[in-house]
Amino acid sequence: MRRSKTIHPVPSPTPPPERLLTRRELADALAISPTSLDRLVDKGLPAILVGVPTPGRRLARHLRFRLSVVERWLLDRTAAVCAAQGGAR
Repeated sequence: MRRSKTIHPVPSPTPPPERLLTRRELADALAISPTSLDRLVDKGLPAILVGVPTPGRRLARHLRFRLSVVERWLLDRTAAVCAAQGGAR
């Protein structure tokens, strides 16, 4: 008598987590200055605060960014501006 083989499903591999970018890396990726990036953060660009800032040091050194989240934020913001300009005409 043949014994049936048990087939176990192979779990799908999970993608590696997205790497966090520093302020300088994101500014380079977007081809803007770090100062312009700081202005975007002031306007609501999503950033992740890592570590505990020490007194006397700039907060920007402790920010990290996910490129996919930043790209989505920029697209949403651009779409909103285009819609507002289109509606004003």
